[in-house]
Amino acid sequence: MLEIQEINGVVCARGTTNPSRGSIDISAVDFCAEDGEYPLYRQIVWGGREAFTAQPLPNFFQSRTSKWEAIYTPDHAFDHVALLNHDKGMLFSGDLYVKPRPKVMLSFESVPVIMDSIRKVLTYDFAEMFCSHAGYVHNGKEMLRKKLDYMENMSEQIIDLYKHGLSDKEIQEKLMPDTNPIIQLSDHEWDTMHFITSVLNHYRNKQ
Repeated sequence: MLEIQEINGVVCARGTTNPSRGSIDISAVDFCAEDGEYPLYRQIVWGGREAFTAQPLPNFFQSRTSKWEAIYTPDHAFDHVALLNHDKGMLFSGDLYVKPRPKVMLSFESVPVIMDSIRKVLTYDFAEMFCSHAGYVHNGKEMLRKKLDYMENMSEQIIDLYKHGLSDKEIQEKLMPDTNPIIQLSDHEWDTMHFITSVLNHYRNKQ
């Protein structure tokens, strides 16, 4: 299908993976000019990324038929954006959705940051959603709201158990005793513990 289409350009939802690789002085455009550096398991599962030439993404841009807005929505990438088609009310959510009830997370992800990004997107007018992982979601806004509700509820439970004296490990065993194989495959770069620690680190920093 792509071979018969005339493609003038590609808009990426993110250029990086690890937010620690980004800073005020070093942009995602600079990182795109370098070959991607990933742990071996990621290369096996998702492949590598060769360097390419990228251009800065404006907040608004025009395709052949539609007006788009790039909405800054950091998740596990500091430069992540969701792309909103204003004319059709469709959201291209990148990695922001994936699934409504996440448990395993990357070591550098933050539940509070992701919740803020979802809250921001939910202020926009759209219904349908295209997710990089789940594909087409006809009730996209509703499903993003369900994910936010789940993450808020789980965060409240984590904090409540912490206030009752449970350790991070005890909270994990009670709420998220997940045995997802990616935990061992990634040497715990993905883990349910990261969901818990990101919530508690944010809570402790506010005290």
